[in-house]
Amino acid sequence: MLLENGFKDIHVDVVECDVVSLVGPKMTLPPKGLDAATNLLAELSTAIGRCISTEKDLQSQGTQGLWLEKSGDPDAVYALTSRHVVEPLPGPDAKMSNKEYRYKENSGAPKVDICLLGDQYHNDLGQDDVIEAETERADEEDLDEDARDDARRNVDKAKKRKQMAQDFAEELKQWEDPEKRCIGHVDFAPPYEVKPAGHEVDVAIIAYDTRKLPDDQKKPRNIIHIGDNYSWEEVKRLLNSDLSNRFKFPINANGQITLTTKVVTHKALANPPEDMFDATKFTMGVANEAVLGRQARLPDGTVKMAVDFSILSLSRKYANFNKVHGDFSAAGDSGAPIGDQKRELVGQIIASVGRHSSVITIITPMEDIKAD
Repeated sequence: MLLENGFKDIHVDVVECDVVSLVGPKMTLPPKGLDAATNLLAELSTAIGRCISTEKDLQSQGTQGLWLEKSGDPDAVYALTSRHVVEPLPGPDAKMSNKEYRYKENSGAPKVDICLLGDQYHNDLGQDDVIEAETERADEEDLDEDARDDARRNVDKAKKRKQMAQDFAEELKQWEDPEKRCIGHVDFAPPYEVKPAGHEVDVAIIAYDTRKLPDDQKKPRNIIHIGDNYSWEEVKRLLNSDLSNRFKFPINANGQITLTTKVVTHKALANPPEDMFDATKFTMGVANEAVLGRQARLPDGTVKMAVDFSILSLSRKYANFNKVHGDFSAAGDSGAPIGDQKRELVGQIIASVGRHSSVITIITPMEDIKAD
């Protein structure tokens, strides 16, 4: 289908991974590698890409990628993502059809609200899978006694991690109300279209509700001007040396989302301190350095070595897992910005489709996004 629509030299990887299951944006790691506490925190960590979903479809999740600003409206805050990320479920609740969508207040156009985080990210802890699998392994007669002892220890660890994760999840109950985590609405989305050159139009603009940001942080600092290529030094400047453009729990008394300067790095998550599970101290953050991902092909056939910015570092639960097994991206990465081997922003992921770790990654070049 991709070739018929002009996507040149499509490269499809089918990678054998030790993945137990894949449900939308949530995957389950193999039992021996699963640490519920670390994974729960990783799922809630973001760089310039944030985990979003529509209010009508909180079970599906994508990524809000680049920040935008609008000429003549210095107080407005916008963000870029893929249209299919913000497209409501088909059926009676659907509010879009494949035509140009623009929202204007009091115009009669249906409003599509966008929420931070999907339900999976604070409801699914995953440790029951570990307990069940390791209990079965402990009872296998074909295994030697050392292996069975190892499995029993893993069961004990999993039970402790499950309790730890559940305690942390209790702190997130303020997020159960979608209205509290609604960050804005879809402002503009052109219709899906495959251009003659093979480029698929799949883009949407989110208008942020700046009331959710404190007065001294109304505008995110990492504004990206679409169409420009930035050096790695400029990207780091846009991200801030202190990486302060991060959400922190809890929402304050005024219902605002607080940004903070504290950063949780990948290294810290590997061995989290006990107070990390105190919601008043935990901060979403990223490692200071981006890491190189696998080779990916742009629709024009050129190969780019994509920079995994969080993907973008910790935002994707499977960033590290995928690097180990060679995958570039995972379900839920649509909308994430990427860069090339020169660490310049070159495009945005519009498709990351996986089942049992078969992955197709399609990247929209930045110049095409600008035209869209």
